[in-house]
Amino acid sequence: MNNSVKQLIIFCFLIMSSHYLFAQNDANESYFEYSKTTLTDDAYHIFHLGLGFVQAPFHLNGNDLFYGAGMGLATSSLFLFDPQIKDIAHKNQTAANDKFFEIDSYFNGRTGSFAAAGLYVTGFLFRQEKIRVMGLHGLEALFISAAITDFLKYSFGRCRPYAGEDQMNFKLFRGSKGKYRAFPSGHTTSAFAFASVMAMSVDNIYWKTAWYGSASMVGLARIYHNEHWISDTFLAALISYNVADFVVHFDKDKQGGFSFYPSINGFEVKISF
Repeated sequence: MNNSVKQLIIFCFLIMSSHYLFAQNDANESYFEYSKTTLTDDAYHIFHLGLGFVQAPFHLNGNDLFYGAGMGLATSSLFLFDPQIKDIAHKNQTAANDKFFEIDSYFNGRTGSFAAAGLYVTGFLFRQEKIRVMGLHGLEALFISAAITDFLKYSFGRCRPYAGEDQMNFKLFRGSKGKYRAFPSGHTTSAFAFASVMAMSVDNIYWKTAWYGSASMVGLARIYHNEHWISDTFLAALISYNVADFVVHFDKDKQGGFSFYPSINGFEVKISF
């Protein structure tokens, strides 16, 4: 693990020193009871979040469809500018910019997963609810957004810029090969998934700007390194932001479908609509 990765993880842990994030806990509750309740609640949340995500397409309304169409139109419009943005990035290759855009080498899915897991474990051990939930949401958002991105990469089979083909070189289901996995950007997906959860968890404009800004720099770095078109990074950011928003604001009590609840003899399962 390089120094940059360590620095990012340490930075995430430093937020524990902020009194703003800390919540008071019931000191009278035994650690065993706390652990049992917390782990059960988190398992419950993960189960219902996954179920809610699968069910979500069946509960779309007119506004959702309009928003989705807007996302598709905006991404498609950027296809027109992909070559120009690629040329601009190529013409600005300098030693200083090379150093500046190293951010995509350490702010990625692996780093985000380490950081989110670290936040969850730390929040759990020290009974800090906000930090634990932040870590849980980060892991959930990273997993879901990565699954969507991998599916789209494989399905669209878009050629990467460095391969020398034009930006409209798509072929269905050839995304198992590296140079055909451009659309959307995996690094940008991971960066925005973690950054969006962090940004949405604290109501502070400077905090939000720092996280969204750093994730945006990852997207620009992928363009600078000729790994992705701007439309790849734009769609990745949209996917991750919306997944993070779904995760952070998910209300399991309003979801229908299968539900499971703790009971003395194990789990009670019921169906609700």
